[in-house]
Amino acid sequence: MDETVQRLVRRFKTNYPFQIAEGLNIQVWCCDLGDSTRGMYYRKLRRHYIAIHKNLSLPWRRFICAHELAHDRFHPGISKFFLDEQSFYNAGKYERQAN
Repeated sequence: MDETVQRLVRRFKTNYPFQIAEGLNIQVWCCDLGDSTRGMYYRKLRRHYIAIHKNLSLPWRRFICAHELAHDRFHPGISKFFLDEQSFYNAGKYERQAN
């Protein structure tokens, strides 16, 4: 895990998650996600998106963006929505790994 992060930092010459997302061609949106959701990662038709709640402070937005980038790198093809609705698997493991 640490090796993947270091590789991204070396490749993009920054640890700023918004610049890394841009370099990976991941669109980052700030929008209203309701009261209980701070951010989400979504992939559709080979396009990648990160949505971050617009009312969060900049430090929180950075953390959420980095967290969602971890989902992109470490959990490709795994959706929390699918795990919650179609399986008995606990999505908490993937959330801890992304943190």
